[in-house]
Amino acid sequence: MPKLEQGMIIRAEVTDPQDRAPKVRPLVIVSQNEEIASTGVIFCVAITGTFPHKLPDDCVLLPYQIDGHPRTGLKKKCVAKCSWLVEIQESDIERQIGKVPRDKLKTILRLLNENPD
Repeated sequence: MPKLEQGMIIRAEVTDPQDRAPKVRPLVIVSQNEEIASTGVIFCVAITGTFPHKLPDDCVLLPYQIDGHPRTGLKKKCVAKCSWLVEIQESDIERQIGKVPRDKLKTILRLLNENPD
């Protein structure tokens, strides 16, 4: 697996926001590269295909294509849900599938900074 870095889209098993129903799902790494290297702890926001038609303020629509987007690797309409922050270890990662475009990553990070929980 390539060196982990902020903005990578990976797949790992995480629970839903109510801390139930573990499922392997795509995640966007939001930890800074130095934090990943020094602590081994990786913070991510979950990617979900379940969201209302009117996009909530905590969601960022990500590029996709049915046969897999060339940059993100995503195959269906989905969002990075910035209020769904998860903590994982490198050993939890199943595989890397792509990378979030820079403008989308900036929006995700801005939303996280505006609403730290």
